[in-house]
Amino acid sequence: MVLVTGGTGYLGRMLVARLLARGERVRVFCRRPADIPAELRLGDIERPEDVRAAVRGARLVYHLAALVDHTAPEEMLRRINVTGTANVVRAARGEGVRRLVHCSTVSAEPGGGSTAYGRSKIAAETVLRREGAGLDWVILRPGPVYDGERPNLRAAVRFARRFRLVPRPLPDTRVHLASRGNVTRAFLLAAERGLPGKAYAVCDREAVPRALLVRILCERAGAASVPLPLPLVQPLLWVAALGFEAAAAAFGGRPRLSRRMVRMFLRRRCYDIRPAREDLGYDPLPTAEEFSRAVASCLASIAQEPPGENHTSYG
Repeated sequence: MVLVTGGTGYLGRMLVARLLARGERVRVFCRRPADIPAELRLGDIERPEDVRAAVRGARLVYHLAALVDHTAPEEMLRRINVTGTANVVRAARGEGVRRLVHCSTVSAEPGGGSTAYGRSKIAAETVLRREGAGLDWVILRPGPVYDGERPNLRAAVRFARRFRLVPRPLPDTRVHLASRGNVTRAFLLAAERGLPGKAYAVCDREAVPRALLVRILCERAGAASVPLPLPLVQPLLWVAALGFEAAAAAFGGRPRLSRRMVRMFLRRRCYDIRPAREDLGYDPLPTAEEFSRAVASCLASIAQEPPGENHTSYG
């Protein structure tokens, strides 16, 4: 029996599908009923008794259940991401699980943790190391994950289709993304080959210039790129972020743009995936191939939507 916590989530759904395709018997631990061809075990990750019941009988546990939200309150993130992980680790240790593969984030890499979400995942890793004595565990740290279902990519594709323009940041910077397909393959490899007690960053084959992503989007959507000089635009982004944050504080809700988001957009992000390649045999597909496929998937999905449908983005 293989247990996937968070198996109805963005990464979890693809992982469950791959496991089922390999003939594995899969149990999914989730909060509410879902249309998924696996054994469902409903419960709350914050309740130790629910987690223990879900883990019972599993030989392998993929722990993906988490609150992935850079705007959520820190207390909520710690409750779900840290306390939830502690419950899974204790249950896995108590039930004699053969291996636990824990989903973290590149925000837990050295120098990370600049957001409440990143800090919660660092704390979750600390709990795993402290509570996991005698348990065979491996950590995966995916980079920024994307595919055709990602709301922020869909919003970019809609913009390109509607206005036939795509902003091209100048000066260019490199980003290290992670396609959902590459990350899912890494999870399967980590279960089989990961060295106990080791953490692996998993992204696409290499960091790429943002200009490459713009070019692919333009080619697929039939749009043209327009220069976006960041030194001139940055002050406007900071002012807009302050405005959105003030509005959210006054009227409730979450800001559509925050200073944290601006920092993340401007930061150069590159990660070392050599350990994953050497230990796991991880051979990710390049971003050019995966991103092109993701944009094509977005375009195909958008083309099938009924006219007049509400296309509000939550990315």
